[in-house]
Amino acid sequence: IPRPAPRNNKKQPLISAEAEQYFALLGQRENWQNVLQTKAADARHRVLNEVEPDFAQPDQRKARDSIGPYMGWLGKREVPPNKVFVTRLENIAGCPWRALLTSRLRLEPIADPILDLPSNNALMLGNVVHDAMERLTQNGSVVRRPKPKAIRDALATSALKVALQEEIRLDGMINALTAQAEPFLQKAIDLEWPNSDSILNVVGCEVTEQTHVSWDGFEFDLHFRADRVDRDEGDGEGDGDADRECVIYTDYKTSKPKSISTAKGDATRREHHLNKVRSGSKLQGAAYACSKSGAVGRYLFLNLPDDAGLDQAEFLVSSNDEEFSTTFSQTSAALYQSLLLGVAPPRMEILGKKKDNSVCGYCDVSDACLLKDSGNRRRLVEGIGKLADRRSRNLKKESESSDCEAPLTEAELNLTDLWYLSEGHKPWQDGEEQS
Repeated sequence: IPRPAPRNNKKQPLISAEAEQYFALLGQRENWQNVLQTKAADARHRVLNEVEPDFAQPDQRKARDSIGPYMGWLGKREVPPNKVFVTRLENIAGCPWRALLTSRLRLEPIADPILDLPSNNALMLGNVVHDAMERLTQNGSVVRRPKPKAIRDALATSALKVALQEEIRLDGMINALTAQAEPFLQKAIDLEWPNSDSILNVVGCEVTEQTHVSWDGFEFDLHFRADRVDRDEGDGEGDGDADRECVIYTDYKTSKPKSISTAKGDATRREHHLNKVRSGSKLQGAAYACSKSGAVGRYLFLNLPDDAGLDQAEFLVSSNDEEFSTTFSQTSAALYQSLLLGVAPPRMEILGKKKDNSVCGYCDVSDACLLKDSGNRRRLVEGIGKLADRRSRNLKKESESSDCEAPLTEAELNLTDLWYLSEGHKPWQDGEEQS
């Protein structure tokens, strides 16, 4: 890299590769681009100006007031995505940028053989419980409470299967995984079969189906997978038909329960879950309920104290609940449209709370994010705020029949919808009502 000047004060000539390095490290960006004079250099120059703008240059100061392509603008897809599952929409709601990197680009962190030692994690624990419950309920339509030996055999087989899938072959770790999963499996059995005479009318396990979503003229099919499907000869969830069957889709939850399961009043629990559907973090149960008339979506929380009963461990969503159905359709449509329009901003903070998104704490692709770049982070948040303000002003001016500012593009509208998902009242809704 540049060699020291000789005593006669004349610079020693540099070979071409050294000249490129010189301008790259010490020269101005324009000089570096002119020296290389290639399409690749021009592309890298534009990338550099976007990722690290030089605010000393007047033409680059405008970047502060705009949202750049590396903040989640991908462009509209030419071909719609094939067979989108509800869990993918939940991942997008958590962080669209993380979902893009992991689901679409398939990025993975580089494994370190020294630091990344084999270990049992929460995902493996959940998989063991799910697999064991499937083994205990798949042998017939009418399933009675399993015997202790059948429970032990199913648990041991499932733990071995999951461990081998994760390339763990140490007997001690497999035994530890079995011991960790045992109380969760026992809790599920005690809840599903309270006594020896209890039965389940099981239709199937690990069933894949779909629900049709329609919102504001936009329609699509959304797929889901239920851990177990039961048939209940009930009253049709209060629809007046006493002989009507209802189908119950169950989703086991081994993660630490949040306010959905710990709140005591039914109204409070319902409101908490409705907020999670609105934010997109819990769409599975509502997708079950919306799949067909008479369907019921059911969460069964297993990470609860021993004395917790079914009333606290279970949460139901009925197909007759119009508020859940409307909220689910609106949220799912916004998330699905983000896939079509290529809108995937990094959700680095919780709206209104000015704190990091909880997803950032366990994100394994955070090195490819703007989380630690305070300048671009502020640029993104302020840019979306300006779009929301312009959307509000335009709607207000429409209601007053006055001239509007430049309308938001389809992608910009979706970006604001995506960013304000969790807000019950969007900033621009007052203008919509007036309009």
